[in-house]
Amino acid sequence: MLSEHGPQVPAWGWKRRILVLAFLASLGAGVYAFWIEPYWIEVTHHNIYAPIATPIKIAHITDLHTYGLGQRERKMLEILEAEQPDLIAITGDSINVTSNYPGLRDVLAQMHAPLGVWIVRGNHEDWWPVKNEQEFYESAGTKLLLNSSREVREGVWLVGFDDLYGGRPDAEKGVRGSSRAGLQDSAVSLSTFL
Repeated sequence: MLSEHGPQVPAWGWKRRILVLAFLASLGAGVYAFWIEPYWIEVTHHNIYAPIATPIKIAHITDLHTYGLGQRERKMLEILEAEQPDLIAITGDSINVTSNYPGLRDVLAQMHAPLGVWIVRGNHEDWWPVKNEQEFYESAGTKLLLNSSREVREGVWLVGFDDLYGGRPDAEKGVRGSSRAGLQDSAVSLSTFL
């Protein structure tokens, strides 16, 4: 249709273009969310200086959202094997729903580090708890820190808090065990904030 101002697009044409663009944007976001981002494992290295005799290499894993030993989990385990951390810290959201716990156990059982594999809850673990939680994590060879602390090596403490969003973090209770720590000791705090 021509007018004195040039070609005009019927009103329904603009609406159709907007709908097509919205559909393509949604499709792109879905492809990214389900097939790109979940398989994008990022490895970074940071040096944090503390008054300890021997450095500790910590692998930090978060938001695993696993269903079991799939391609993504196997790649993560390969990276852990190559990095050889002294300690593995997992900060929550390891599952999506309660039915994912058997698959999580399979993944956790494959993780090994000289100073242990330590876990704190995320909101997903608080929303969909596993029965006999401590026993579950111990059966996978890991340790749960729930508003508690443990000395992992002389002078080095881990302090773990429940998730801020879905749980009940208790700072006083969390550091209670580490109160035996001396002024020269170091602490690493673990928690999930969404």
